[in-house]
Amino acid sequence: KILSLLGLLLLLTWHCTPSSTTSTSDFFDTRPYYFPIEALDAGLVYEYHTIQGDQSYRSHFWHLTSHVNGSDTFLTWKRYNPLFEQDQYIEEQIFADGAVVKAYYLYAYDSLRQRRQAYPVEQDAIFPFRAATDSNMVYRYSASMTLPPDFVTVQLNRDRRFNGPLSQSYTYDGRDLPAIVFFSKDLYYLEDTTEGGFWDDQRRVYEYYAEGIGLVETQE
Repeated sequence: KILSLLGLLLLLTWHCTPSSTTSTSDFFDTRPYYFPIEALDAGLVYEYHTIQGDQSYRSHFWHLTSHVNGSDTFLTWKRYNPLFEQDQYIEEQIFADGAVVKAYYLYAYDSLRQRRQAYPVEQDAIFPFRAATDSNMVYRYSASMTLPPDFVTVQLNRDRRFNGPLSQSYTYDGRDLPAIVFFSKDLYYLEDTTEGGFWDDQRRVYEYYAEGIGLVETQE
């Protein structure tokens, strides 16, 4: 079992205490569990680690910054690999009912230079703030991209379902934090435009969000 855990100089442990919830019969208020947008205007770095057995490896960093443009609120993500090289950039717009992706860039490295390439986002739902309690409801994010050296095209469809609040809670700094979980199914459709051929792959991920922090764990 592989876990990606949030660094943030904190240790996260499980406790069997009930978590507080805010919900109606049809929807659950997930806004408090997303990243704290209002507190990110100065920026904050989230450090994630991959856990395999008793080994921990630094996986990547996300530098999150929020800003307001007129009446619109945005959240920008800058992803860095363990060598502190930027490899992704994402811009989200925050609405009353959720976050949507407005722009996605991949930074590709070759022997000569770093290239930044924009990829079209076809379906932009990334995180709902009123998540349907009906498990058949799907929030889809879809994008197309070309992987270096520019002959493999990829179509990504990410279907996310809300699994509800956890009965367990995370403990951080002496506090038990309520948490929620989403189940994400990623479908990849790949085409080799040079040699020919099509194939597909999929990835199933559980995403854990803690109140007041945001994404703290992914589990495959």
